[in-house]
Amino acid sequence: MAAGANKWTRFLRDKWINYRFRFVPWVAMNMQHKLKESARIVPSPLADPLIPPSDILSQIWNLVPYLIRPKKAADSLKTFSEKSRSIMLNKHGFKIDRAPSLIPGGGTGVFVTKGKVRKGRLVALYPGTIYRSFEPILLPSINNPFIFRCLDGTHLDGKNTGLSRIIFKSCVGRDKMGPLETADLSWLTNYPINPLNVGQYVNNHTKDYPSNVAYQECELPDGLDPKLRSMLPYINYAGGKGAPSRLVALVATRDIKEGKELLSSYLTLVGSKQ
Repeated sequence: MAAGANKWTRFLRDKWINYRFRFVPWVAMNMQHKLKESARIVPSPLADPLIPPSDILSQIWNLVPYLIRPKKAADSLKTFSEKSRSIMLNKHGFKIDRAPSLIPGGGTGVFVTKGKVRKGRLVALYPGTIYRSFEPILLPSINNPFIFRCLDGTHLDGKNTGLSRIIFKSCVGRDKMGPLETADLSWLTNYPINPLNVGQYVNNHTKDYPSNVAYQECELPDGLDPKLRSMLPYINYAGGKGAPSRLVALVATRDIKEGKELLSSYLTLVGSKQ
């Protein structure tokens, strides 16, 4: 009994170590102490971008138009997902995929499985339903470690199961006009057609495993081709407010070799001093 209890305690401890950086009360209490040791610190919002937003968009457009969606229900999503990663290797020089994290309690992580990522390259996108600062997110946020908070208070819910999954699919169905979906739904499965759409599984860095990517927000242009938009993993929670414009990218902060896990800092402190 004691051995089983100790195992359960260690499991909960490891989960908490990774989740605490997304738990707002804990972040607030520790802001002036241990968090500064693990946070990414930038002097101002203008200093936050790692690369120009135009570079992020150009790297997306260098991949997304070449991806192919299944045309029939009988088509294997797994097969098309594998083809997409091969296209990613050809266009970007690397492939990424999900696998068990090297970090204790980290669960699923994201790894460079082929090729090499150069510093400044777009590595992944953080997907999800977009909630503006005044929109209700309490219910889907319960027991949800995949809530991403943007600098302006906008939230992305990147969880692909439970209520979060239901809400995303419902909003995509609500906004659908014509044969194309208004957002990518395959990121909700184990086989995303757009291989970039797995950024929610990138784990927080530790002392032994330093970060090699960072989050960067940018805006999508108006009048985006519906074919391109249907490959992106974003939908507005509120309908009738125009197409989603927020995009959260993960950008390499240094070169990343094949076999390495992608690791970020879950917390960015803007305007803080070292």
